[in-house]
Amino acid sequence: MKKTLNFYGWISVVLLIFFLNLNFVHAGEAQPPEKNLEVGKALYQKNCAQCHGDNGEGKGVSEPFVFPKPRDFTAGLYKIRTTPGGQLPLDSDLFRTISFGMPGSSMPAWQQLSEADRWQLVHYIKTFSPKFASETAEKVATTPKPAKPDLEKGRQLFQDIECWKCHGQEGRGDGPSAPELKDNWGFPIKPADLTKNWTFRGGGSVEDIYMRIITGINGTPMPSFLDSFEKPEDAWDLAYYVRSLSPENKPEVTVLRAKLIPGELPTEPEDPRWNELPAYYFPLSGQITIEPRLFTPSLDSIFVKAVHNTKEIAFLVMWNDRTQDPSPPGAIPQTASAEGQQSQSASQQGNPSAPQPGSPQKFSDAIAIQFPVKPDPGGFIKPYFIMGDSERPVYLWTWKAEWQGVKESNASGPFKETLQSQESQTLQGKGIYKNGQWKVLFKRALTTQDKDHDYQFEIGKFIPIAFSAWDGSNGETELKRSLSTWYYLFLETPRPISQYLYPITAFLLIAGAEVWFLKRNSRRQ
Repeated sequence: MKKTLNFYGWISVVLLIFFLNLNFVHAGEAQPPEKNLEVGKALYQKNCAQCHGDNGEGKGVSEPFVFPKPRDFTAGLYKIRTTPGGQLPLDSDLFRTISFGMPGSSMPAWQQLSEADRWQLVHYIKTFSPKFASETAEKVATTPKPAKPDLEKGRQLFQDIECWKCHGQEGRGDGPSAPELKDNWGFPIKPADLTKNWTFRGGGSVEDIYMRIITGINGTPMPSFLDSFEKPEDAWDLAYYVRSLSPENKPEVTVLRAKLIPGELPTEPEDPRWNELPAYYFPLSGQITIEPRLFTPSLDSIFVKAVHNTKEIAFLVMWNDRTQDPSPPGAIPQTASAEGQQSQSASQQGNPSAPQPGSPQKFSDAIAIQFPVKPDPGGFIKPYFIMGDSERPVYLWTWKAEWQGVKESNASGPFKETLQSQESQTLQGKGIYKNGQWKVLFKRALTTQDKDHDYQFEIGKFIPIAFSAWDGSNGETELKRSLSTWYYLFLETPRPISQYLYPITAFLLIAGAEVWFLKRNSRRQ
């Protein structure tokens, strides 16, 4: 009887697993509904035509304000595919792009639409190009993912097939070819910053990167590299190496903690002590509230490190920038050495190419840190995040590449900034550009004599802080900038002596109790 129950019990388990897996497959795979072009057209006009145009040519009313430019559906060229280079995408490729969007671009995810509606959009979008009626597409052949990738081999492949020429030696999109790149429609195009996989158009997983390597990105200078490998599986090693250039997880926004350290603070952006500190991530967006607005920012985030020693505070602000503006005097474009490495002297860093006709005027790269002049006693009310307001002015630290230094100023509104007098300028700063990244150091005493205009830092308090950044080659200057909202800075407090005494006291009490117990037990015996 027991064996019979066990037999039927196992049969039930197997059937349950089968049906669960079947339901999972059906739930996870979108099932295309019957084609209805009228429904697809209505959905397209409501949700897509503003960017892609009524006729799908990529000339909607929003086209002048977005970068990269909206896809021209009439050409039948699609970037994100699982088909060989030059081929049309599969229907499932289009469905995936509509569902998950294109990270790092103006194309959002449309998961608020039902699966059925998204499939109707797929059917309707295909009507814009006659290629879908005359050509067929097949999924590209792939090789199994290796159990143990060879990152060193991937790094060498990155050099050998010259990925660095566009993406830069450290993957920040600052290669020597980057400034001249254009897509098939003649629009400037930027190579991906490989250190931020969460902004990759087709997804940031190893599998997504592998697919881009072997299929290429139609309509762009990124070709398929499938024929560039001695063995097809080598593409996986390159994909794993590219993925290793980004953090394991997308950084999260949190409180900026200024670590308390002994002795003098760093005075150089590349002081090795900075390497021991955590970097805090802060997203940026274009300033679109006040004219002149920035609808197409090129800087989307910064990383910040902070330290203090109870007397002074120092910040290291880092951000990726494909070009150095202004470029150093006498700079020349980056070149390649015989080993495939970029060769630059200290005075030749950056991509100092001349602006293309019709491109934005170049200004100076810059960064600013913003504090309220006076903190709100309750800690809740902050100044207007764009340079304060008349009731709550702000205190600004600004560094510009053209200055090669820093300045302190105050503002009581977007058009009301005043530079502090020379006597009040106590801020120190320095910036360095290397391999597509700026590192700028700010340093100042926690308290100053000018209590009316300077922020006075207090240890152990949450301090409002905000940031602005400018990319000169993108035509950014003054209010045309990338900026953040208000966040918080916290200066670590010195550890009280009680923090050390309590554990020692507890240890002595426990040890004493054990000795007393052992002696008492010994006497009883």
